[in-house]
Amino acid sequence: MAWSKAGTETLESASLNLDLGATTAMGKNQFTQYIVHVLNDGTGNNNDAAPAYTLDNVSTAQYTNRATDNLGTEYTFTAQNHMYNSSSTQKDDYFVVAEIASIDGQQIYWQSLLCDKNSGGNSNPNKCESVNSYTGTTQFTRLDNYNNRGSTVGYEYDTGSNATALGSDGTTSMIIQDGAIYYDTTLNKEYVLYNNTWTEL
Repeated sequence: MAWSKAGTETLESASLNLDLGATTAMGKNQFTQYIVHVLNDGTGNNNDAAPAYTLDNVSTAQYTNRATDNLGTEYTFTAQNHMYNSSSTQKDDYFVVAEIASIDGQQIYWQSLLCDKNSGGNSNPNKCESVNSYTGTTQFTRLDNYNNRGSTVGYEYDTGSNATALGSDGTTSMIIQDGAIYYDTTLNKEYVLYNNTWTEL
């Protein structure tokens, strides 16, 4: 299994959404690691914003969620239009790492850990944990991250916010410079690379 970048997006201006699907084909991966760093734009309009996600642009009641903040009460949300990263609101900068299992013929499962700066400085960061399921049974090819507040309240994501997905079924490649030497232990021979051609020494 080779992990490779399946998509990335960095905002060049403040936006309500941070969508990999809008700019990059996700590809089909059985396992995906999703990494998000959100910068708050400082407008003060973020008090009712919970990070939310959809797969394949599906925003109907096909998601189920269980979440807890700072190891407190667990909250469950069934028949939701999206997945949640926490059970409350995020009004500070935050960082998320999520793992997603997306195998054809099975429901999709997502687990994530979020921390926010909680006003920064020496304040203890907030810790938010969540697990989600999605009733779709085909591998997803699009992942969208949005603020769950609608378009009339203000922005959530500031310039420089980034989302990146790593897929498990990618291909790896290496750039090897001319002059490299390769030793084949089976044949007991050495080869040198020149102009994209391996020549036996």
